[in-house]
Amino acid sequence: LVRTDLFYMADPASAEERISEEKFSSVASVFFAEYQKKLALRVQRLAFVTERSCILNNALSYVLERFCNKSQVSKNRPFYNANRFEIHSLKKYPWRDFNINSWVRIKFLPIKTGDDETAPAILVHNDLNTLSQNEAQDENFSNGQIVTYFNEIPAELRDILKLYFEE
Repeated sequence: LVRTDLFYMADPASAEERISEEKFSSVASVFFAEYQKKLALRVQRLAFVTERSCILNNALSYVLERFCNKSQVSKNRPFYNANRFEIHSLKKYPWRDFNINSWVRIKFLPIKTGDDETAPAILVHNDLNTLSQNEAQDENFSNGQIVTYFNEIPAELRDILKLYFEE
């Protein structure tokens, strides 16, 4: 009763066309604004979470080379010969008229591509959310703020992705 989620999940092994963040966000904007209005709900927190994956033969070495100092991946160092690798980053900052937490998680892991087949991949998890109840107890987002958040958040997600992966 304290949380409402709207999900779109695509099978990563499927060749079917996926909807864009912009399309899903526009659906979320209408859904949550109408939901809040019809039920006269107090909305204290907003979030938009995406997961992207990229199958890449050299996924682990790509992540290690991109985000680690070379001395840390050499022999007898912490990340030498790693089997899996993750990076988590949290930033808090003002964005538009919101204060947000921006979580970015980058993982190397094998993903399932068939019945018994896997492929090396990079998974990027973006979680942009407004402050928690402990941080912003009195927050009460209006219908217009809900629409603005969901309509504008895909551009912020793209900008964040560019920071981590320029190409």
